[in-house]
Amino acid sequence: MKFLKIVLSVAFAIIFSNIAYCNTLYKEQTVINQQKNIIEYISSDGNTTHKTLEKNSFFVDKNGFTYMQIQCLDNVLNKNLEYKTDRNILTVNDKEKNLITLNTELSVATIGNNSFPLTKNIIKKDENIYVPFRNILNLLGYDDTEIFYNSSDKTISIGNNQIFKTNLITV
Repeated sequence: MKFLKIVLSVAFAIIFSNIAYCNTLYKEQTVINQQKNIIEYISSDGNTTHKTLEKNSFFVDKNGFTYMQIQCLDNVLNKNLEYKTDRNILTVNDKEKNLITLNTELSVATIGNNSFPLTKNIIKKDENIYVPFRNILNLLGYDDTEIFYNSSDKTISIGNNQIFKTNLITV
């Protein structure tokens, strides 16, 4: 009986550790380097692709909050989005479906029939519209645990299992 318990314990340990290990292999992620204006897409099979962003696509305000130029949202989500402006209303569409509507004067976002005040104001700067990065991603369904700022290499990672880069290895 004692031998059976040991065998079952070992079997469960092997099964559950393999499941945990397999979950760590799923590393689909988006990594944004604001300083170099590069966005990197890492697929679940480990392949990576890069895009160069426009200069000043992101900025950090004096309080440390990151803002994103709204037209950069298609790069962050890796989708083809369409932007329409009518006075102070900016609509972002995903294949003819309304993804999000922003009232740039009131700093209010509308998704479907629900309106949400943004925690930080929308900023108009140099004829561009900047939105609070984390706040917009939260409204689009990304949890705070899926958005990570890596202070060592000054990148933002978006995804379920974060990837940390060093000069030598990726963990």
